[in-house]
Amino acid sequence: MIESSNSDNQLSGEQLREKMFGTKQASQQFSEEDSVYEKIQSTLTNYCFGDIWNRPGLSYRDRSLITVAMLAVLNSKTELQLHVKGALANGVSPEEIRETLFHLHMYAGFPVALEGLRNAKYIIQEFEAS
Repeated sequence: MIESSNSDNQLSGEQLREKMFGTKQASQQFSEEDSVYEKIQSTLTNYCFGDIWNRPGLSYRDRSLITVAMLAVLNSKTELQLHVKGALANGVSPEEIRETLFHLHMYAGFPVALEGLRNAKYIIQEFEAS
């Protein structure tokens, strides 16, 4: 079995979400009054970030690039912006995010690439300004 080169791959789902999105953003997901929404967030934290993101073979950095590309293709603006922030926290450079989104135009079309770049732009600008 291929082991991940990322030694951080032992974080709990909650720890990983906090690392990627910040404590405030991660905890904010559980402050909704809707119990169904909170249940989805709990499942997401435990299964997606706790199990899937911690599998061996890919680093958090690589998983972030894949996720950014998929969310752009799905036109999931809010989740894309959130995961661009997470990718930056996982060591992906702004240029790598731009290139990943640029690369989509040949496989998913120009509108997808352009919309992805537009949605990532503000998160990257905030990151570069900090």
